[in-house]
Amino acid sequence: MYFYRRTAENVAETYHTSRKAQDAFAWGSQRRPKLAIDSRDFNSQIVLLVCFVIILNVGFS
Repeated sequence: MYFYRRTAENVAETYHTSRKAQDAFAWGSQRRPKLAIDSRDFNSQIVLLVCFVIILNVGFS
């Protein structure tokens, strides 16, 4: 969790923005897609994507 907090502080220092402004932007970034999905306006553009991941545990000597 430390890294997330430090990243927010770095962004605030670099771009001269407040943590509150970052939180508001993040909230909007989560809210807008949900509203779009709930309105069903983008149903024809949303597809199910199924990924299969194979993890090989290979030891190297």
